[in-house]
Amino acid sequence: MIQRNQVSDDVRNVFRRLLKYWKLYPVFLVIFVGLAFLYIRSKPSIHELNAKLVVHERERGVVDPSSFLPGSELFAGRNNFENSLLTIQASPIIRETISKFNTRIEYYQANWMFDEELYNSSPFNVVMDGAVPQLVSVPYQLEVLSETQYRITIEKGNGGVYDFINNTFTRRIEELNFSAVGEFGKPFETDNFKFTIFLEQDDLTTLLEQKYKFFIRTDDQLVANFKSRLTLEPANLNGTVVNVWFRTDNAVKGMDFLDAFLETVINYNLERKNHIANSTINYIDSLLESVSDSLRQAERTLQSYQSARDVLDVTQSAERLYEELSRVKEQRTEYESQVDYLRYLSEQITQDDNYTEYSMSAVMALNNNSLSILMEEYIGLVAQRNRLIENQQTKSPLLSQIESRISNLRQTIRENVRYSLNIAEQDLRKANSRLASIQSQMRQLPETQRNLQTFKRDFRLNDDTYTYLMQKKAESQIARASNLPDYEVFDPPSYASLVSPKAKRITGFAIFLALAFATLLALIYDNAFGKVKDEKDLADLDNTHFLGEVLHTSSLKKLSGKNQFSAQAESLRTLRSHVLAFCKDGQPHKAKSELILISSSVQGEGKTFTSFFLSRGLARLERPTLLIELDLRRPRLVSNYIPEFKGRPGLVDYVTGETDLKSIIYPTSDEGFYVIPAGTMSPNPSEILESEKFREMLEEVKKHFEFVVLDSAPLIVADTRATLALADAVVMVARAGYTPLNVLKKTFDNMKEFKAGKVGVILNDVTMGLNRRYYNYKYGYRQ
Repeated sequence: MIQRNQVSDDVRNVFRRLLKYWKLYPVFLVIFVGLAFLYIRSKPSIHELNAKLVVHERERGVVDPSSFLPGSELFAGRNNFENSLLTIQASPIIRETISKFNTRIEYYQANWMFDEELYNSSPFNVVMDGAVPQLVSVPYQLEVLSETQYRITIEKGNGGVYDFINNTFTRRIEELNFSAVGEFGKPFETDNFKFTIFLEQDDLTTLLEQKYKFFIRTDDQLVANFKSRLTLEPANLNGTVVNVWFRTDNAVKGMDFLDAFLETVINYNLERKNHIANSTINYIDSLLESVSDSLRQAERTLQSYQSARDVLDVTQSAERLYEELSRVKEQRTEYESQVDYLRYLSEQITQDDNYTEYSMSAVMALNNNSLSILMEEYIGLVAQRNRLIENQQTKSPLLSQIESRISNLRQTIRENVRYSLNIAEQDLRKANSRLASIQSQMRQLPETQRNLQTFKRDFRLNDDTYTYLMQKKAESQIARASNLPDYEVFDPPSYASLVSPKAKRITGFAIFLALAFATLLALIYDNAFGKVKDEKDLADLDNTHFLGEVLHTSSLKKLSGKNQFSAQAESLRTLRSHVLAFCKDGQPHKAKSELILISSSVQGEGKTFTSFFLSRGLARLERPTLLIELDLRRPRLVSNYIPEFKGRPGLVDYVTGETDLKSIIYPTSDEGFYVIPAGTMSPNPSEILESEKFREMLEEVKKHFEFVVLDSAPLIVADTRATLALADAVVMVARAGYTPLNVLKKTFDNMKEFKAGKVGVILNDVTMGLNRRYYNYKYGYRQ
């Protein structure tokens, strides 16, 4: 409980010390809040935009809604959510995004605080000649001179000349200074750039007063800039919703970028999913072209043969034989195609790690579902690996995992292809054997009938092949049309928040700094140069009694006569009572002589004033009081308060033996109040006060006076330190608003070394504004 009270007292003491410097706080608040306001106005606003994207994950074995369509199961997309976060913000996608709106040239209006971007609101338009290398990353300062002319200025420009055709820098430019006048609508050409500027605004009133800038950027610079401000993160741990964040200093431009970015992501994903179907359709179209020619030729041959020979239908047995021959030939053709496809696929898998369009087309033609699934997974992994390499993530653990999975899948696909090839070759051998048997039987038919059946068989074969290819093409087109992207915009782009500058946060921090700096300055100043203000400043002094306050007095007339009931006089009477109780240990009527030494820490604190009026007040209580002037170096008692004793012998004259004790004790106009002046100036005050005769004098006068008051010099003078141990009580005088607090504390610490007795302190020169406990009070008998 004691510790808690002590902490509370310490806090109150610090608060009280700070309250003396309360004017610092509004000053620092105005300064820091003003600086915060200027900082907020000088910083461009950074906005944060947000959109939400849903990633539809499809794993193997999950039924796709379009799977009821023939062939569509081959194109059911599968996506990995973790990989999507990496691939969505790949450089190719961002490069495709920024190509959808003109961002190579950025326009700015030059302000005194910061440059403001003029997105879609520039009063002029710069058309760059893409066939000529351009100076990029350098601020072109533009000043409109008239309706037809402008001035281009470059000051210490550092950049590079970039060839937009070959996408390379041709040379480096440093410290370029350039200024020239050009005409609107006409090409402006130098060794470093070529462009044409068109004026888009007719009103020149504001244009002539403003200065503008524009920058030419490369695609790589734009990709790096937009990519650094784009952030993707999962909305939650369990879902597949992606939060897309984008920070920009132009909200309109940021919204356009996010719209274009989301559109590009969805289209890019859909194009990759349709890639297999498109490759298959192109492959079937190439086959249809040759089959169509064969079909037309077979049809013309059959018609010509029948017309020329007027051939009748063959017998039923011959017809059956020819039908069997056609069926076996069709099977052989199919087996041959399978063998060719499998051999081609085996070579591709052995020679090439990457995806090829016709590899997947060959797999589709085989109509082998298990091999199709393996090939689709293989192609997807290769695409993921390529995207990671494009994004320069060669050290990613994910890349190592994908490489391992690709290697395992390739081995599995080789085994599957090898097994399927063996089966297809066995079926082909069986079909050739059956075909040879049928042909042997047909040789026994008449030649004309045999030729007719051959022509019919060729026609049906080509017709069936054409019909089959058209069916597969239709299936592929339906599968492509049923494809949906794996990404869907769940929440369109919208304004999220103002990232910078945070006005409330900055203002709050400025207020905190203002209070902290004001507090720190107040404490430092108070510790180094702080003045005693009131009674509370004296509360920290150890083993010290606060005896009272003396109000500020502009004239001594306020302390006597008709003003004896003034607040100033009342404060002296209150002080007298406290000193009396202090010296008498709370027993004012105790019959004992008291030797009171009154001093101060520095000069000018009012110790002589306090000594005189305190002594006179004690004498008016019919208590004989003797006031001795001990400030032998700068005596002020006689000259300021009792000038009638000026020039008379005093203490110095007595100690040096020039006069006796009774001759230097002078009565004043107040009964019971006596004074011993300093007397003649002494060259060695310390020897006077440390002499044995001086000590004997004090013992002698104590026998005749109840109070002996010593008006000594400040304690910084060595003279006073010799008399501290002689006094029964030491009263220190501090002056409000004048006495340095640190000096006063140091003075009290030094007093402990000189074994001073009871120590009290008086606060002098207190104004009514600081202490309002005193009021004009008059009391008397009514006549």
